[in-house]
Amino acid sequence: MFDAIVVGVRAAGAPLAMNLAREGYSVLGLDRDTLPGPPRPAQALTGHAVHRIQRWGLLEALKATGTPPMWKLTMTAGEGLVELPFRDDVAAYCPRRDILDRLLVDAAREDGVEVREGVSVTGVLRDDSGRVTGVEGVTSDGTPLREEARIVIGADGRKSRIAEAVQARTYNELPGRTCCFAGTWRNVAVEGIEAYFLSRRAIIVYPTNDGITSVSVIFPNEEYERIKQDVDTEIERTLAGVPGLALRLRCGKHEGSWWGHRWPGAYYRDLHGPGWALAGDAGFLKDPILGQGINDAFRDADRIARAIHQSFSGGEDLDGLLQSYQEHRDEVTRMIYQASDEFAQLLVTPSMLTSIANYADAMLA
Repeated sequence: MFDAIVVGVRAAGAPLAMNLAREGYSVLGLDRDTLPGPPRPAQALTGHAVHRIQRWGLLEALKATGTPPMWKLTMTAGEGLVELPFRDDVAAYCPRRDILDRLLVDAAREDGVEVREGVSVTGVLRDDSGRVTGVEGVTSDGTPLREEARIVIGADGRKSRIAEAVQARTYNELPGRTCCFAGTWRNVAVEGIEAYFLSRRAIIVYPTNDGITSVSVIFPNEEYERIKQDVDTEIERTLAGVPGLALRLRCGKHEGSWWGHRWPGAYYRDLHGPGWALAGDAGFLKDPILGQGINDAFRDADRIARAIHQSFSGGEDLDGLLQSYQEHRDEVTRMIYQASDEFAQLLVTPSMLTSIANYADAMLA
């Protein structure tokens, strides 16, 4: 029997498992895929996410991946321009997602987490009172799996099998508003994160690993099927709305492919119940247009692990600790949740940029 089973060993699950293992707990991490998976677009680490990476002792490893530091975020909409320096002299980083996942899962393994890949969790185990006591599933070779633990944590994304199995309540739902096509360029000079908001379009540009510049072009969700029929033409038409950026990209080299997806919607879920907890996208999801997803994952990894340790080591009521954190999560994310939905409608005005600048601490936290 393990102290904790973490289902999903990526941006939320890997550091959560790592933090528990560092406190001396036996932790099993399960993931349905072979980690870290194929190359995927980069994601932003800003503010508190970088502080946490540093506190966890992983900042130098992140730098060693070739992810360049960035010192500012520039946002434009019409004649509006806002520059947000990253606070406390801590740079931001935009590592490619598979590289970040590899760094985190390696750290978890090094700290004693037993990570098993290729395991599909199909349900949870319960005792006579209904409390979750473990998981069941199947390995990649078809072998049945049953493991027990004092707590099961679902960090398995928006389609969380754990959230489904425990029937976690979903609330404050919002519709999916955007779709995105991401591509990469070489030999394009970018100093930080650049965000351009046009009429019903947005462009996000940032440097990532190995001298690569990532370009994400965001459209209304309902245009996805049409745009994917001729992505290059639509991207070129959109980039023409930012002539200076278009010129820089023409001077570079496009890698030649696009990664596209439709955003499914936004929600909060109850974070805990008898014997279970949810972390990362399994418990809270918003439109990614303002780039705070990894920050949410790391906050959950930090605070949920802390609550479990307080309970297991000091006898405090775990449900009470997790309920307090759920209330804290909902409060500190309320503004950015609403702002993300407003920006995702792709009708961004200069006054909206000013509002975001006024709440920079919350956005970069």
